Amino acid sequence: MKLSEQLVKYLPLGYLYLIILGIIKESIFHYQIGIKILKFSSLTDILLSPISDITSEPITLIFLLVYFLFLFFFVYRRRNSPSIKKHFLSSKKVKNLSPEDYEKLVNRTMIGYVFVGLFLFFSGLGFGSGAQMNKRIKNQTLSYRNTISLISDTATHEIHIITINSQYCFYVEKGTTKVQVAPLTAIKTIEFTKNSKLDGDKEE
Repeated sequence: MKLSEQLVKYLPLGYLYLIILGIIKESIFHYQIGIKILKFSSLTDILLSPISDITSEPITLIFLLVYFLFLFFFVYRRRNSPSIKKHFLSSKKVKNLSPEDYEKLVNRTMIGYVFVGLFLFFSGLGFGSGAQMNKRIKNQTLSYRNTISLISDTATHEIHIITINSQYCFYVEKGTTKVQVAPLTAIKTIEFTKNSKLDGDKEE
């Protein structure tokens, strides 16, 4: 079976795996700032988490493209070269494989590389971004690019938005180190006071 056929076969499993990775990444990230995110997440948030993770941050999309291109062009396309073949046949148990069995071994190994690489990336992203957010909240070095007005409050507050899902907005108000959670139904407006894409300012 060709690699492309195996990828199609594992596509539903792959999306389920991405959902699990999205949950792990979000749980690790929010746990470091004291939020048990699954308690505030709907089924829609969970199902859309892979798409959100891949499209919301350019670094995620760039990593995935580079990683997949590397695996395809520098490993899979060169699977019959002596150096790559030596890597795949490093175990004594698979020294003497037929060409068909060798192709199956390569395909299984490539899919394994994809699964392991994605796990390491998403879990590492959760740890790294969560630790950075924790530090910035404690040191009050966040960039406050939004204001929020609540239905029950006439005042307007400068905030840094951490996350918004289908039901809640998680944010830190300027001058505090407390993470606040507001249901979207309780929010009157959220205004972007500093927008680097429109104002020409550099991201802080």
